[in-house]
This record gives sequence, C-alpha cells and structure tokens, in this order.
Amino acid sequence: MAVRETVINALKHGNHSDPAQIVYIDFAAEPEAHPADFIVRVRDQGNGFDPTTLGNPLTPENILKASGRGIFLIKQFMDDVTMQRAREGGMEVRMLKRIRS
Repeated sequence: MAVRETVINALKHGNHSDPAQIVYIDFAAEPEAHPADFIVRVRDQGNGFDPTTLGNPLTPENILKASGRGIFLIKQFMDDVTMQRAREGGMEVRMLKRIRS
C-alpha cells in the first residue's frame, strides 16, 4: 500500500501525469546476507515540494477532505519515511520496513 501510494503521488503530483517523465523505483534488502530491513526508494522528475508544508489530515479542517492522506498513510505503514529533493532532480521518498528484529 505504501509503495503504491508513493508511486501514484510521484506520477500524479511529481510528474504531473506527463508520460515523458519517469518514476524511478529501487528496492533493496539490507544487509544482503541476512536481510533485516526492506528499503524502497521512489523518485520522480518533478519540481519537488517542502514536506514540512503538508497539512495534518486529522485536524478538524482537513478530516472531511477527499484527498491529502497519502503521505500520512505511507508513514503509518512503514517504519521510517524520509522525503527530500534528489540530487538528480525531482523528489525522492525513502521508505524502510523492518522485516526482522
């Protein structure tokens, strides 16, 4: 669910549904020998955004809105989520899920 939502956000909000722009997805299990973490990186080719400006979907003024919950849900499903502008351009979301303690 988290990966799906991140890719949809990258396509829709990052790349503005432009078929000429690419969404990059990278999966890794670390460490390689005995994986404890599953890491997914999703990067778009858009202008990026400031994650600190996102509204809280649980506040009274946002609770009934039809959108604006994607990143909130991504953070609920994953153990760690970071969002930053990528060196190559666009926005990169890195998600980590612990698969063994």
